[in-house]
Amino acid sequence: MNKVGFVTGHRLPNTPDIHGMPLNQAVLARLAAGEAPQDAIDAALSECPEIDAGLIAMDTSGRIGFGNSVRVARRTDCGVAERRSDVAQLVLLHNSIFSAGSFAEKLADLAWSHLAGAPTSTRLLFVRQRTPIRLSARDRVHVTADGTITAIESANLRLQSAHRRATAIYLGSEIWQDGQLIGWAATELLAETSEGWLPKEAESPPMPIVMEAVRTSHITPHAFSSRLKQDGTH
Repeated sequence: MNKVGFVTGHRLPNTPDIHGMPLNQAVLARLAAGEAPQDAIDAALSECPEIDAGLIAMDTSGRIGFGNSVRVARRTDCGVAERRSDVAQLVLLHNSIFSAGSFAEKLADLAWSHLAGAPTSTRLLFVRQRTPIRLSARDRVHVTADGTITAIESANLRLQSAHRRATAIYLGSEIWQDGQLIGWAATELLAETSEGWLPKEAESPPMPIVMEAVRTSHITPHAFSSRLKQDGTH
């Protein structure tokens, strides 16, 4: 953050506006000139309704503004979520052709649980090492208490012998920990597979999926917090 605030976004927020300035920099310049974040974003996007971008801006006083261009707002895969309280605030924009349901709300709940300590049924799980893929009658993912995926079971006959990029964890797969069903996969994992294994390199970053818990009492809001910080995903 510089002395006036910061601007982030999705799609292509650095696309030049009608004046030739990257859109995110144009909003930052408006903040520097004293405009409120929401006013700055509204003005910048109104000049470029067909630009392929959504923006979030925050000034040094903590005020937040956000919005999508008219073009982005026409997409059918966009999500937006907002949380505010006396101690914290959060805004999330995304687009994803792979999202399902209220994905933005799930991610916002997860982030809000870390910001404000609120309970959430959304969790992040990670493939952190080479992981076996086993043939099974049901799609299941086995995890440890810290959210590490230890095994994948799939009813897909071809997955165990596949040597290619494939959907290793299918949307809606059951999540099991210590012999108990704790949730379902809210996202999929597309990854390289090799004859019954996810051959993850030890130095490569963890591969995440989002889990929707059976009920929030199964896992405390920050059960995975320490491991999330190790993975750099907080």
